[in-house]
Amino acid sequence: MTNAAVIALITALATLGGAALAGWFALQASRGQIRHQEQLAALQRIASRREQQHSARKGAYEQFIHQAVQVSQANGDMVQPDAQDDTDTYDEALGRARAAFKELWPLLALVSVEGPHYAAQSAEQLTNALKAEHTKARRTHHSPDLLPEFVEASRERQACQWDFVAAARRVVEDFVQFPQ
Repeated sequence: MTNAAVIALITALATLGGAALAGWFALQASRGQIRHQEQLAALQRIASRREQQHSARKGAYEQFIHQAVQVSQANGDMVQPDAQDDTDTYDEALGRARAAFKELWPLLALVSVEGPHYAAQSAEQLTNALKAEHTKARRTHHSPDLLPEFVEASRERQACQWDFVAAARRVVEDFVQFPQ
């Protein structure tokens, strides 16, 4: 083989080796970019799920509180002086309270599912306090001298309501401060 042929062969092999090495580096860079894009996509999916969970919880809490207030207002209407004097007014308030309770039960279940545990537990305590307040309102209608018992039940319900609001606020604020 002549010198020119050897030089041409070495040059060709060097060129092929360089091309292969450049291709290998390009392949590695592409794999790295693909892994990075997959990681970003996974993080975006996680963030999207967390935002959906946050939104669902917040909505459940808002609906539950709104309905609890409706129940409480109807309970209070049952012991108003005009409800004491007029059976139709009392029956109307009683009907509103029962209807509001009927709408509260699925919301309690929703809050229990959305969690977390301490918020669900607080919602259940509020529901029990609303039931106690309702029972006292019915008894007060038949025995107006039991009004102080109704007032005490309303205070207990109000404390449970504030406890639930605090638990709900804690969940919502924890998400905003520490999204995971």
